[in-house]
Amino acid sequence: MDSFLEIPPSAPAQGAPPVGAAGSEAVGPLAEPPPERDRIVVLGRRQSGKTIYLANLYARLWRATGGMTAKALSGEAHKHLMDAHGLLQSGQWPPATLGASQLEMEIDYHDCKHLLVTLDFAGETFARAFLYDQADTPPTKELLHHIDRAAAVLLLVDPSVGAGDDQQAAMEEDFGFVQAVERIRGWPGGEQVPVTVVLTKMDLYQGLLQQYGGPTGLVQHHFPALVRLLKRVVIFQVSAVQVFRDVNGQLRPAINSIPTNLENPLKHCLREIESARQKEARRNQEIQRQIRAANELQQIQRREKKQNVLLIAVICAILLIGAAMVERPRYWYVSKMAVLFTPGVVPLYWSWIPVTRLMVPSSVGRFNPAIIVPPAFEPGLPGSM
Repeated sequence: MDSFLEIPPSAPAQGAPPVGAAGSEAVGPLAEPPPERDRIVVLGRRQSGKTIYLANLYARLWRATGGMTAKALSGEAHKHLMDAHGLLQSGQWPPATLGASQLEMEIDYHDCKHLLVTLDFAGETFARAFLYDQADTPPTKELLHHIDRAAAVLLLVDPSVGAGDDQQAAMEEDFGFVQAVERIRGWPGGEQVPVTVVLTKMDLYQGLLQQYGGPTGLVQHHFPALVRLLKRVVIFQVSAVQVFRDVNGQLRPAINSIPTNLENPLKHCLREIESARQKEARRNQEIQRQIRAANELQQIQRREKKQNVLLIAVICAILLIGAAMVERPRYWYVSKMAVLFTPGVVPLYWSWIPVTRLMVPSSVGRFNPAIIVPPAFEPGLPGSM
């Protein structure tokens, strides 16, 4: 990462709830059940450089031979991105995004394939969704749907917006980013979704960056609410295309520009996603281990319970035999039944005890029939010879 910003937790100003506190309401209702997170979402208002960033990023990954590569899942998406890249390489700007565009691509990173959906939305849709609370229009619903399924988020920021004279644009961007992140955080597990700030057009605004003491100073100055909400902000600086001024003073893309730092934000997101998956896999393995251990303990307890019941039955039978032989003749019938019952119970009891487990719980004690001594035989009792 280029820069890293983290602020310690602090108490909110008196009378003001902290950003993201319980009870804060993100735009639009949250659907049920929680969605599957399977895509990286690129967010930014108009003129933030989304189309140019995505076009040059895809062209570079499409032509890569190793490391990280990309392949669009439809011919239309491939043509859209490569046409925009071709115009930039020839010194022309591609047309502005006219509507919502869902660009599906398969990213191969370190021999691991990720099905990602990258979104390039018109800035007007972004403003309607997060500033004007117009969540009922089809483009806005689609945008919110994809945000709900975000496994990672790239917030594209034009550094000149906050420092410029367009206060409306700065307000849309500042408040919109906070609303989007609050919506993500509102889902179970949303706290673990990585949110990355990408400063675009850095070949043009290095001087502006220095005025704020670097990227962390600029982000903290123009997006204080977002910093408070995230607490940990990862910042990248990218340059998708170099520019120059023509004879009319208009900015034009330089022919055969060399994009810089384009892949790093995406690599960071993929590493974070993979790390989260590994943690989830380890957590599931631990849960399965605990379930197996609990089941094994229950089986042992059930087996010992059966053994103890049989042991009690054997002891009762032996006591009945002894009582019948030493007390009263009327118990002789009972003793005869016990004599018939005991030879069947004792083998049954011992058959429940594993070879390696000859001891029952200490509360019962160890049963060893070899040391049982019957009462002395007295002449004159029933059964005497």
